[in-house]
Amino acid sequence: MTGADDSRGSRLSVGNYETLDPEFLKAMNEIGHYGNEKYREESFFKNPTRSERKSTRAIVQHIQKHCEEFVAGVEHDHFHTLEHQLAAVAFNAMMEFYMFKREQAAKNAKS
Repeated sequence: MTGADDSRGSRLSVGNYETLDPEFLKAMNEIGHYGNEKYREESFFKNPTRSERKSTRAIVQHIQKHCEEFVAGVEHDHFHTLEHQLAAVAFNAMMEFYMFKREQAAKNAKS
């Protein structure tokens, strides 16, 4: 796949990311910016440490909430689109990935 328009739509053709949809990445980025504004100093990017709100359980429950709302046809509360419900699922999964990866690196550094 070259990243050009094809039967699957437009794709990002940067490095090995040609399988990612730029509109989806844009929506994920908008979710991230909104979270930064909403949570301020407790946002993932300003404070990437675990807290009750950022526990694995809380993140997974938040992902489930966005999935359930998407399936029920409930638009995202801020962006008012179903697409942003899916972007919120992915963004939260990415943040769990990031937190988990940091924790694993810290464990490995101690070994």
